[in-house]
Amino acid sequence: MTDNDILDGLRRQDGSVTKDYFYAYCRMAYRIFDRRYDLRRKPGMDFYSLAHEYYMSLWRRNWQPLEDRAPDASLRTWMINGFRFLVLDRLKESNRESGRTTVLEGSEREPRFDVADSNSRRLCAVRWKSCVTACCGVTTCQPSS
Repeated sequence: MTDNDILDGLRRQDGSVTKDYFYAYCRMAYRIFDRRYDLRRKPGMDFYSLAHEYYMSLWRRNWQPLEDRAPDASLRTWMINGFRFLVLDRLKESNRESGRTTVLEGSEREPRFDVADSNSRRLCAVRWKSCVTACCGVTTCQPSS
């Protein structure tokens, strides 16, 4: 199916288009952002809650945000990016409610750095630890090697 066919199917609320394309694209996006932000461990950040919220926001706007995509952007890429903005907004809300200051704080995942040599890695580790200590008051976060 072409992107326009998919968009028409979404407007018509075609169940198979919604399932095969909309939720499939959202599932791809969720997997990407779950790896980055550990979504499944955060309350209210499960796949279906986010996907339904995204669907309803697009439906209320008559799918206009998907029509406004750049001419060279695929519908899939545009939807994944739109899902990303929803995730980031929800993470900000969650952080405000819990008193956290960053998206990564409270995540069980450790940050990773693309650093060439061991001296640079050590320097990044020291800077990361001092930044986390100053910001959050914890000293247990360290970059993975």
